[in-house]
Amino acid sequence: MKRSIYDISFSTINSIRDKLIIMALKSYPSRKVFKNDPTKRHNKRNVRFHTNNGLSLTLVEWAKKLRVKRSMLAQRFYVYGWSGERLFNGLGD
Repeated sequence: MKRSIYDISFSTINSIRDKLIIMALKSYPSRKVFKNDPTKRHNKRNVRFHTNNGLSLTLVEWAKKLRVKRSMLAQRFYVYGWSGERLFNGLGD
């Protein structure tokens, strides 16, 4: 008797699917997900670096370093057009 596709049980389908997933994962052992890696997130073409006292960082990194909100630095840069030392006037370091 010839078997049709409808004769295959769900457990067989699930085991085949699981084997395919395992094979796919094994074929890409060096593949990593960089969801929380700051160097990966900030190393893009649209990220601007701002230099102060010889140190170049992104606005997010400057905000963390100076312990201020990123939105405040962004407003100073994008809205008011400040740059260089004026961008960081009166802030921490």
